Amino acid sequence: MTTPRVSLIIPTYNRPDVLARTLVAAGKQTLAADQYEIIVVDDGSAESICTVVTTSGLPNARCMRQVNQGATVARNTGAQAALGELLVFLDDDICLQPQTLAELAASIAQWPDCLIMGRLIWPPTMERSIYAQALRQTKSAEPLERSDLPYVYCQTGLLAVRREAFMTLGMFQDPTGGWPNWDDVDFGYRAQQMGLALRRNPRAVGEHWDYSLQDIDASSHRWYRASYAAATLFERYPQMQTDLPMFRDMTPIVWGEDTLGLIVRKVARRLLSIRPMVWSMEKITALLEKHFPTSRLLRPLYRWINGSAIYNGYRAGLRDKRLAIS
Repeated sequence: MTTPRVSLIIPTYNRPDVLARTLVAAGKQTLAADQYEIIVVDDGSAESICTVVTTSGLPNARCMRQVNQGATVARNTGAQAALGELLVFLDDDICLQPQTLAELAASIAQWPDCLIMGRLIWPPTMERSIYAQALRQTKSAEPLERSDLPYVYCQTGLLAVRREAFMTLGMFQDPTGGWPNWDDVDFGYRAQQMGLALRRNPRAVGEHWDYSLQDIDASSHRWYRASYAAATLFERYPQMQTDLPMFRDMTPIVWGEDTLGLIVRKVARRLLSIRPMVWSMEKITALLEKHFPTSRLLRPLYRWINGSAIYNGYRAGLRDKRLAIS
């Protein structure tokens, strides 16, 4: 094949069926096959996933295998082997719509000094889950690609960047260790510091088969782990604490500085996060899901349970970092 314009990089680990579904969609792009390559990086799966790639029938796909080191390293491994001038990073559970790679390439051509994100949607089957229906919100149809976004919105699930810029930025880095490690926010922050804006092309669409949206248990578990890691993120980048307001009412009360409203929020957050309260909310949620799945109470309950996971994960991270908490 000729040298491709686009290199689609997909890190994967122990999910052959998920990857197979993603490859089917990746092979149906409106770009000609010789205009893009697909690089799958197997991050040390128990059994090699490369057979999924070789049996996919995609002439522009290849597979690399590394010792398990996490998705951050896997993305960098794929980027270093890429031949395209444009790198597109894709999670292995996201299925691209046919126009997506062409849209991302067009956006980068128009704004070469930008990171371009695609728009993630839920597959129809996932939208029908009780949890997804309770969390569904109407999204704005404004052309977000015309406005710069804060770096904290950076997500590696469907992200395009020029290869030259990616290498100049020092590739992806692991700011916290383990997973989830906030490598996307870290990358967005470093890009902003170098003058690269973050934008979104809403026509570059991917269906995200995110397991954490299937039920509240999976979601709250992920939020706990991410929030635990946030304590290390803020140790490295103290300025990010003000840029990620979701943690603002989870820090200790600062008497004389916090507003009355913030103090009330901090107290409420703490009360909602004690174990007996969380246990009660989980039991009520389970009963509603079983007997009253359309109840309007489910949405606030899901929000409060996730909020308690964020709070408890973050406070555990602070304790382990031996930072002062009340």
